[in-house]
Amino acid sequence: DLHHKPIAITGASSGIGRATAVACARAGMFVSIMARRSDMLGEVVGEIESMGGRAMAFTGSVDDPAACESFISRTESELGPLHAVFANAGYGIEKPTWSLTEDELREIFEVNFWGSLNVIRPALPAMVERGRGHVLMCSSCLSKVGLPMYGAYSATKACQDHFGRAMRHELRAQGVSVSTVHPIGTSSEFFDTAMERSG
Repeated sequence: DLHHKPIAITGASSGIGRATAVACARAGMFVSIMARRSDMLGEVVGEIESMGGRAMAFTGSVDDPAACESFISRTESELGPLHAVFANAGYGIEKPTWSLTEDELREIFEVNFWGSLNVIRPALPAMVERGRGHVLMCSSCLSKVGLPMYGAYSATKACQDHFGRAMRHELRAQGVSVSTVHPIGTSSEFFDTAMERSG
């Protein structure tokens, strides 16, 4: 029963994050969402509230550890102790791996991989102390395959996958579950963003 259990979701202004936020609200959860686009976050909150749900929005970027810490802190302050945190924010870039600039490679790791840790880390201590909680990371089917032109994206998703597997064993005895999610294909802005970033 997920009724009135709070969840914090990053990358929730569109795509998988938005769909997850709405699905969690339908299940009766209190939903806290974070993304860079405040106008789109407002639309999601409006949709959830129109269904009779409870939601709050936080504008910020997952590559900013301080913003992620504030997001988690504000969520627990306004909605109560977190039941779950879903590190979902991320993007793709479609280029030959050898042609990626240093900045392009570092940026995708900062968002996709470090961004996941930035939001999970501040949520975990209280979950461990309470002896319950659920950490989720949106990895990808490409965590298993180094797809041509998507080497950098695949690598960030493999990092999430391996950290998630390790954390699953590390935290099980403390009552905290860890799941990695591996989508195959989505109807979202993902490929539009990849095209824009890839030129």
